[in-house]
Amino acid sequence: MSTPDETQTMLQMRYRVKQLMEEVLARFQKKEALLKKSNLWKDLQKLHDKISEVQSYIGDCVRQNQVKLMEKIEEKVYLAGDFLDEVAFQVLEWEHDSDTRRKVLTSTSQTPETKGMSETLDKIKTSLENLIVEASKTYNLQPGVIPGSDLTFKKELELHKSLRSSLENVEMIGRSEELEKLINVLLEPGKDEEAPLQIIPIVGQEGIGKTTLARAAYDHKQIQDHFDLRIWVCVSTSIEAKWICGKILEALAPNRRVELDSADEILALLLEELGGKSFFLALDDVSGTEADLPRLKLLKDCLLRLNTTRRNKIVITTCSSKIAEEMEMHNQFHLQKLSDDDCMAILNKEAFEGVQLKDIEYSINLARGIPFAAKVLGTTVNNSKEWQTLAESVINDKDTIDIPEEDKPIFMALHLSYLHLPLGARQCFSYMSMFPPNASIETDNIIQLWIAEGFFQSDSLIEMEDRGKECLHILLYTCLIESAERDCYGDISSVRLGRTASKLASRMQDPTDHRHRVSVHAQQQLVQAPENAELHTFFSVGNDVSYGKYKFGHLKVLNLSKSRFRTWPDAMEKLKLLRHLDVSGTTVTELPELISKLFYLQTIRATNCSYLGKLPTNISALKSLRHFCIDADNEAIRKGKFPKGVCNLTSLQTLPLLIVSEKPSEREELLGPLKKLRGKLTVCNLERLTSKDAEGWRLMEKDGISELRFEWSTNTQQTSDHMEVLDKLQPNNKLKRLTLKNFGGGEISMWKKAEAVGPDSVSLTNLVKLKLSNCNKCEKLPVLGTLPFLAELHIEGMENLNGIGSEFYTDKTTGTTGAEESRAKLFAVLRKLSLMYLANLKYWSKAEVADNEVFPLLEELRIEGCDALSIAPSHFQSLRKLHYESVSSGVPLANICTNLTTLTSVMISSVSDLQDLPEGILKTNPSLSSLQICNCPELKQIPNPGTWSCSNSLRSLTIFECEKLESLPENLQSVSSLVELILGQCHGLKSIPSLDGLSSLRRLKIEWCRGLEKLPSGLESCSSLEHLTIKGCPSLTSVQDEGLSKLTSLCSLNILGCDKLTALPFRELLHYLTKLRRLEIEGFTEETLGLTIEYPGLTGWARFKALPGPFQSKKIKGAWTIDPELLPAFATKAVGFLEAIQLFEKGVKAVKP
Repeated sequence: MSTPDETQTMLQMRYRVKQLMEEVLARFQKKEALLKKSNLWKDLQKLHDKISEVQSYIGDCVRQNQVKLMEKIEEKVYLAGDFLDEVAFQVLEWEHDSDTRRKVLTSTSQTPETKGMSETLDKIKTSLENLIVEASKTYNLQPGVIPGSDLTFKKELELHKSLRSSLENVEMIGRSEELEKLINVLLEPGKDEEAPLQIIPIVGQEGIGKTTLARAAYDHKQIQDHFDLRIWVCVSTSIEAKWICGKILEALAPNRRVELDSADEILALLLEELGGKSFFLALDDVSGTEADLPRLKLLKDCLLRLNTTRRNKIVITTCSSKIAEEMEMHNQFHLQKLSDDDCMAILNKEAFEGVQLKDIEYSINLARGIPFAAKVLGTTVNNSKEWQTLAESVINDKDTIDIPEEDKPIFMALHLSYLHLPLGARQCFSYMSMFPPNASIETDNIIQLWIAEGFFQSDSLIEMEDRGKECLHILLYTCLIESAERDCYGDISSVRLGRTASKLASRMQDPTDHRHRVSVHAQQQLVQAPENAELHTFFSVGNDVSYGKYKFGHLKVLNLSKSRFRTWPDAMEKLKLLRHLDVSGTTVTELPELISKLFYLQTIRATNCSYLGKLPTNISALKSLRHFCIDADNEAIRKGKFPKGVCNLTSLQTLPLLIVSEKPSEREELLGPLKKLRGKLTVCNLERLTSKDAEGWRLMEKDGISELRFEWSTNTQQTSDHMEVLDKLQPNNKLKRLTLKNFGGGEISMWKKAEAVGPDSVSLTNLVKLKLSNCNKCEKLPVLGTLPFLAELHIEGMENLNGIGSEFYTDKTTGTTGAEESRAKLFAVLRKLSLMYLANLKYWSKAEVADNEVFPLLEELRIEGCDALSIAPSHFQSLRKLHYESVSSGVPLANICTNLTTLTSVMISSVSDLQDLPEGILKTNPSLSSLQICNCPELKQIPNPGTWSCSNSLRSLTIFECEKLESLPENLQSVSSLVELILGQCHGLKSIPSLDGLSSLRRLKIEWCRGLEKLPSGLESCSSLEHLTIKGCPSLTSVQDEGLSKLTSLCSLNILGCDKLTALPFRELLHYLTKLRRLEIEGFTEETLGLTIEYPGLTGWARFKALPGPFQSKKIKGAWTIDPELLPAFATKAVGFLEAIQLFEKGVKAVKP
């Protein structure tokens, strides 16, 4: 008698074989009209009958658990399916060759085109006949036995929808003490003199809650307030320093494209982005072996070089104690298993109502204190009456011997979850073993791959992509895969497979599938078919591509993303069955023309290919193409020749970029037939389009498009009516994001509903983001205030816009009544608003409603390059971030700041007429933490801190290029929360008030203040000061040595370009500044330094083995440079700590020893 697990395996095989057979049989209908007229039809009918006869034995084969026979059946059906694919491909070729088509249709005997097919058909029929004999005679199977139906996607989806979703469940249970301790460690200042940067490892087995704990700390309000920057990087698949530093930079500057060759170059950019700010960096899931220790050391060195303040903290999560020991610069957090009570709390939270108590108690024993296992078990116990029986079969599974004991709770929980999947979802899960553990997988990509492998069949009710999304959500709900990233709308954009789940997926791969697949990622062999195998799937990701000795005639999936290859596979045109091609992240310069002969292609992925400029011109032949994934901003593609005949691709769903043709015949029906388009679409060269052409595009019918970007060229003589064209391009009301660039019409209508009035007349009611860029002929803005979901609005470069009036908020011409107007607030959910480079904008009027009825949630306001603006509204009750730049008048700034109480960050720059800082900024905003004032040449004074409400919250104060500013507030030292003070190019500033009492100050930077004669007093009380820079202050004559010597936290000291500075007791300072890591001194004589420079060629320290004078008692950690000719034989046993020092030669007599 078979075990429950064996029965489940057989059911899975039955599902796959049944699916393959249905797919094969369905193909007879697709080209039936053509094949019926040829002499192939009779043979194909016989093949159809044989497949149906074999299918009748599958039920009894499952009932008797005849695994070997089922594998034989599956292999033969694979061959039949491949043959049918070839037939269908040949039919498509006949359709493109009229002579051959006519010959095949009219011939009554075998033709050269059909003779070979008939011979292959005979072989397949014979093999199927042999299978039928073997089934009936050898195995004594009976036809027509039905072992039971399997769950369908539709039925299982309905079941899951009836349960509460756990996809958003991030509540942490049983770790409150650990969280409190971790937060305390993150908040405390660094204490270790030799390790100003603290690296805190969280260690424990998989599923113990390391990431959950780190994320809870990362999102904690105290942590958000304490650090200037927070950065989260999921490491998982790589511990290469360059890759991780690149990810950190990507998180800090998402719009910055980085293509650098070394970690050092990336580090330089990182230091620029960090700008001395404090940061909390979380490196999640750092893994490796002993062989990776050198790379870990390099990574650690790179991270240490990022350190600019002793407040910086790094948390890493890892399963490896060795990694933790190598990386740690603080005590480790070792997470222990949860108690039974905590596991019970997790299970009760996840379990469906009505679950029997005995099943929950049984689950607690299975979980063994692992929270993730408890969570998974909670989801499985929701929906199976035979749950405990299946659980026992999983526990007794002999194939888990090689699973480490500590991983078994998770493995068994996931295995049980897998057994509760519908059979169709199981093959989707096992397919994910083609990717490395924890690799980030784009959701669109994995769904497209599932479709290419034939896991879903299209029907008239639901698209295959939607089936894929349903399957993805089932896998997420059952915790077999995890959400990795979300897009700006909160939708899951990528997923990942954990290490233990990856092991399970590998074990659950269908043996027949495994023999036809190869997957190599970064030299790591994940799936390997036998040599000389006929491949269906070939992954070579991040490698130097080698095609080996495999056969590619039946290849369906070719993934060469991120790989290095100079040539396409030999005989590319013979990949007749190819459905999915991925060359993303490669250096390909063209997609070869022969691709247009691969009629089965469903997906082409060529994103992040910066060199790609040439696309196949005859892409219209790819009638099966569903996804054409390229970068809309790829300049090489935009400058090249865009393929014609896109309108013939009626199955197309993904088309990120469309360039309007110059030929009228290729424009009118360009998008009209593409009814299935979805996702993002950018349309360029719209000046070539007429209103008649635009009407034929029928965008209103395409409800799958979520983002649209319309672009007109600026360097064209075309004079089409932009307003009429835009009016005919009205998108569907489900659109979420819209960009108009270089629109040449005088007005933007925003497509009102002609048949409606009042608020109901508004179109685009689902719009979330809107950008209007360089619409230079527009004289007024469209009505935007009534868009109910508009969260971000960006307006830039509208030269003819003179004012923003009441029409910006609501339309007074639609007959709106007062009652209708009061139904919703104006700009009800807007959170970000940018007005940039509106050179002639003179006024921005307030709305004709109460202040609390407009912009109720606006948090960020940016006004830049609006030089003529003279007035602005004051209804911003929730504003937190204000950026005001390149506006002549300070009056609009004062208007905006009236009655504001919520500001946390203010940037004021290039306001030529600003003489006084608006009083409200400092007086009525108690949470203000950052204030920057730059290039305000008329600013003469800053209000006294006695009137500030932010004395306990202001952390950063920057004043730059304010030439007439003669003094700072006398009692600046009362701003006790100040962490950073930066003063630069304030030439009228002669002195700085006392800093006595600023014990929180960590960074003081004074640059290019020509009139400054002395440094502020009270420096000695700045006990937390870590960075001191004095640069370009030619009038400065002295530095208080007593003050400097008490700065025991100082890590970096830079004194440059201070020509009159005559005294610096350098020798004595070195004995006090024990934490100093970086020293840069310029423009001093030997006497100034307080020691005799015997080796005046010293300019940096890259190859230094020892130092002169007082340095010889210091350990040398950094890399130093010196002219070898000036370097004598120093003692080699120096000990000290300086990482970098520069002693410039200016003023030093150069004498060779």
